[in-house]
Amino acid sequence: MQNLTDGFSYRNCVNIGLLPLQLEKPVEIEDGEEAKVDLENYKLITEKGTYELKKVPDFILEICKSGGLINYLKKHGGYQK
Repeated sequence: MQNLTDGFSYRNCVNIGLLPLQLEKPVEIEDGEEAKVDLENYKLITEKGTYELKKVPDFILEICKSGGLINYLKKHGGYQK
């Protein structure tokens, strides 16, 4: 899996509307292992356990919900804090 800590990959995810989820600590997930994401509680749930996800800032959530940065800017006429 791509490491999003370099900033470039994180921004690319946001720009295209892909929610950049990151684990608090590295875990090993086997190929084919099913996983579910609980966005309300920021958890990754697998067959082997439940793991904490880093919280995504609200403004990033809004951009991703809009389908990416360009759609967000079109909808809002620019960036608004």
